[in-house]
Amino acid sequence: MTDYAKAASELKARLDAKVKRRLDLTAFFEDVRAGLTKEVAVANVELGKAGAPKVEIQPASLGEPTIELVCGQASCNVSQDRSAPSVGAAIVGESGEKTVTFLILVDESPLRARRLSLAPDTEPKVDANELAATFVEELITGAP
Repeated sequence: MTDYAKAASELKARLDAKVKRRLDLTAFFEDVRAGLTKEVAVANVELGKAGAPKVEIQPASLGEPTIELVCGQASCNVSQDRSAPSVGAAIVGESGEKTVTFLILVDESPLRARRLSLAPDTEPKVDANELAATFVEELITGAP
């Protein structure tokens, strides 16, 4: 005989886990957004001292998993892929294009990420702020 109570309980648990994962990923990306704001402010102080173009954060819809940074003629488009789950940045400048991707470690609490590479286990785990700092640095070093 089929145990529908057990099947219903298991289905409810899977659905609850899916909702929690989505909320965790959304919160992580908003932490990345906040980290980018802080890192841009710090970087702009140094860029201003050097007389270099400053980094600007382009307006985006709150809650959307995308952020665009611009520095001179270079841009950095940060986006989240919840199906993978990952956060990536496409940096485009005069010297070419580069993509940097971090896989979100969904089994970690709090969430952390690890840079996608050929040897992922050797990559350090980073939090949202460290991830944001990496993207700002990549934009500045990739800028013309």
